[in-house]
Amino acid sequence: MASQESQLRPPTRAQLRSAGFALAHALASVEGGDTLCTLAIVRRDEKVELIRYEAPTGPASVLGAHKDLSTRLSAGGDAALVYDGYATIDDVRRDAMIVEILGPDGVVQARLLQPYRPARFGRLLGLLRARGAPLPGGVQVIGQPMAESPLPEGASDALARGLAEYPYGRKAYRLDRLDADDT
Repeated sequence: MASQESQLRPPTRAQLRSAGFALAHALASVEGGDTLCTLAIVRRDEKVELIRYEAPTGPASVLGAHKDLSTRLSAGGDAALVYDGYATIDDVRRDAMIVEILGPDGVVQARLLQPYRPARFGRLLGLLRARGAPLPGGVQVIGQPMAESPLPEGASDALARGLAEYPYGRKAYRLDRLDADDT
């Protein structure tokens, strides 16, 4: 992965939109207090696919995902890979969703971090809340996603549109007024 780090480059608007959708999907997955299963949204040949990477540990699932995506993307396409981890921001260690945008051959083009506070209630209440019941608690995003590399102009808009395409993204980021149909 060290060789991939030197290839960080600004993602396209379409890639950022996929990253937003993948991030919203991941946040919805942990709304009930569950652990995130590493996932990827893969775009190839005008098709979109959701892939989950189950493994005994988080790091093993990310390693497996990178290996699989380098093969899947060898003929082109891109992916937004999301996994759970930690980020140290202002000397405070926080839970964070890590979103990697991968281009051809599975090379990481950009990495985004979304700090959050995990849900703090039982599974039953979490499931009811995820279904729309107005209960307190749940996942709370902390601020906006942060990029580890430069993003192109309009990146925030593209990411927000991807977040808004998934109902939980609209709720978590308060995007009710954003027109998700605008491309």
